Amino acid sequence: MRALLVGNAEHPEFDDALCWLRAHLELTVSTGVNLALQHLHLNEDPQLILLVQSRRNQIAQREIEQLHRAAPLARLVGLLGSWCEGEVRSGEPWRGVKRIYWHQWAPQFIDLASDRQQHRAKLWGLPRTTTAAERLLRSQEHDKTPQSEFIGISALSLIDFETMADACQTRGWSTVWLTDPHTTHCGDLSAILFNGGTSHRQDLRRVKQLAHQFPGLPLVAVVGYPRLDDQQRLLAAGACQMVSKPYLLDELLTALGDSMEVFQDTPLPAQSA
Repeated sequence: MRALLVGNAEHPEFDDALCWLRAHLELTVSTGVNLALQHLHLNEDPQLILLVQSRRNQIAQREIEQLHRAAPLARLVGLLGSWCEGEVRSGEPWRGVKRIYWHQWAPQFIDLASDRQQHRAKLWGLPRTTTAAERLLRSQEHDKTPQSEFIGISALSLIDFETMADACQTRGWSTVWLTDPHTTHCGDLSAILFNGGTSHRQDLRRVKQLAHQFPGLPLVAVVGYPRLDDQQRLLAAGACQMVSKPYLLDELLTALGDSMEVFQDTPLPAQSA
C-alpha cells in the first residue's frame, strides 16, 4: 500500500507505529503540508494519507481539504498524540478524518491497512461524511463464530463488570467477576481483563497483584486516558496489552482475542503457594 505521512512523527509516542509503517507500507514522509502537496503533484496518488500531530492545531482543516483535493481517492487517517484526546469534547476535531490515537494504532491500523480483518477493511471505503455512529453500526455487521473462552474480569464496581461481561458475551465468552482473585484457579481462565479506576497508581498496583496471582495468563489492561509512561509501567507490571478508555468494542475484543491467541500455546508456570 502506498502511503503518504504528513506531519512530524518524531514524538516518542509514535515510535512503534512509525517503525511498523516503514516496514510494511510503501511510505513517503513529508514534514509539512506544502511538501506533501508537491509530492502529490509529481507522483502517483497514495492509497492512504496519514496525518500525524502530537498536539492539536498542528495541521489545519483547510490544509486537509487541500490534500483531499490533490488526492481525492486516498483514505484520510489521523494518528494523534495524547494531547489531542480532549479535542473531540472541547476543541474542533478534523472533519472527514478517521481518528486513531497513538495507543490504538496496533489493533486498528494494522488490520485496516493489511486487510487482515475483512469487516474492518470495508470501513475504509465509507464516505468522509460517515458519522462515528454509522461507522459503529457498520463495524458490527459481520458474523463471529462463538468461542468457548473463560475471562476473569477485575472491576471495582458491578456496573463496570457487567459492561465488560456484555462485551465478552458478543463473542460467546463466559466471564467471572474477580471480586476475590484468590478464590479463582488459574487453570480455569483463558485471560484476565482489567478495568482501571480513577487512579493510575492504584491501577498499577492492582495489575501487579493480578499478574502475580495468575502467572502466564494474558492480561489486558483497560485504563482512562493513559500517557506513554503509563503504558510502559503497565506492560512492565505484567499486562500484555493496554486499551484506552473510551474504547471501541471491536478494539477491546480484538486486543483480548489476539492476546489469547499468542498465549494459548504457552504452558502456564507452576503457581507458588
